[in-house]
Amino acid sequence: MKIWTPEDSKTARAFFNKKHGYHAFVFFIVVTADGKIVYISDVRGGTEHDKTHWNESDVPEELENVYCQEKPAETILSIGGDKAYRGVRRPKEWENRVTKSAEEEENDEAEDHENSKGNKEWWCEYIKDVKIARPRAVVERSIGAMKKWLILENEALISRVMVDEMRSLLVLIAALTNYQLITNRTW
Repeated sequence: MKIWTPEDSKTARAFFNKKHGYHAFVFFIVVTADGKIVYISDVRGGTEHDKTHWNESDVPEELENVYCQEKPAETILSIGGDKAYRGVRRPKEWENRVTKSAEEEENDEAEDHENSKGNKEWWCEYIKDVKIARPRAVVERSIGAMKKWLILENEALISRVMVDEMRSLLVLIAALTNYQLITNRTW
């Protein structure tokens, strides 16, 4: 979420997102296959990398507690993300699937060999999957539905909200977004 440039230079550095070229708050969401938002991370400064943000969160434990307790044996649970989520910490017995482009197919053998050396923890393993685009589109639509609540586009307002208060605002917006989905007033 784009914010005004903070006056303090140290704070400005902490909130500058190089990828997008502006100062921002960052967060991530977890979405079920039907588009329901089930988790919102804490909100951090724009310099935070997606993988670091995920790995320092409690989401793997939360997912394990909620979805692994009474899971049928044949059910495969997966985390799907873009390339930033390669090697993220994941719940036990879950897969991690990340996007794969056509150009990467040529380089797969070298990277698969590197990934299979056994020098990483089990939770770092991931599968490149060209078919992950469709499930990821559900996540992108959920984020887009949250942004339709124009409060997140109001840079002046968002810039005045404290970081620790921003998550409460996002939870409210996620609840409204889920309500729209449930009542068939979808995106």
